[in-house]
Amino acid sequence: MIVAAVMLALSWWRSPVSHRPSTAFTVSAVAIPVPEAASPVTVTDIWDIDGSGAGFGGFSALIAMPGGQLRSFSDRGWRFTFVLSEQGPQDFATAQVIPADGYSSRLFDIESATPSPDGEAYWLSYEATHAVHRFGADDVPQEVRDLSDDMDWPDNSGIEAMVRFADGRFLVFPEVGPLGHVFASDPTEGSAIRPFRVDWPEEGYSPTDAAQLPDGRVLVLLRRFSMTPLPTFESLIVIGEVPQPGQVWEPEVFAQLDELLPPENYEGLAVRPLADGSSELWLISDDNFSAFQRTLLARLIYAPEG
Repeated sequence: MIVAAVMLALSWWRSPVSHRPSTAFTVSAVAIPVPEAASPVTVTDIWDIDGSGAGFGGFSALIAMPGGQLRSFSDRGWRFTFVLSEQGPQDFATAQVIPADGYSSRLFDIESATPSPDGEAYWLSYEATHAVHRFGADDVPQEVRDLSDDMDWPDNSGIEAMVRFADGRFLVFPEVGPLGHVFASDPTEGSAIRPFRVDWPEEGYSPTDAAQLPDGRVLVLLRRFSMTPLPTFESLIVIGEVPQPGQVWEPEVFAQLDELLPPENYEGLAVRPLADGSSELWLISDDNFSAFQRTLLARLIYAPEG
């Protein structure tokens, strides 16, 4: 990816990674920063999660699942599933994501994920091989669509953010460039790709994940590299109406995460509606398997006015 050189600098001292799945995890509460300005979201919890096996770390996508579960996917092709209790995340489970036959050596670096509303399927996108892969609720691989011939993206800068809308359309953003793309239906079933231009509200940011609020608006998680005061990432969430093909999408800044969360490489965003009309926003960071970075899980609440 574009930030590969940065990641190399940040993660040159890597934590030892076991080839066995993680079975032991530690969870520590993290102090919540006091924001300097008003925000539409309130941070309720931040946890630092640690595990030692091959299935833990490098998380680049996050989805909400039935039964109160959350699931994240990693750069090394693993899924990490857990539930939330009053004490925080628990009941952790890791498992390797097994692609469809013929793709095992090509589809491993997962960058984004999005679920169906009924929880009967989810879709993954990958680095290097520009593909979208559908899986069933039982995690059995289903359809795959290779977009390499359709999209002129660099090998290491493909789909970084993806969301399935409530009406069945799909939205994807590559890591670089001023374009987003809309599929009228499931990309793996041959839906046409229709582009639109994007005018991000702040310069230098790239998308890392996306989700849809219950009111239909779209949230996109963005990041950019910063050397001040130390090498790290700045993050924010932007918001806008559903993008329309052929038009310019101009989202607005929704939340400056640098004022709300400790600085980390946040790459996963999931939304879960609550019974009172508010929504949970969940964020997870990619530790890049580095001894200097953490896997942080944050819970934010968005309560629309009125």
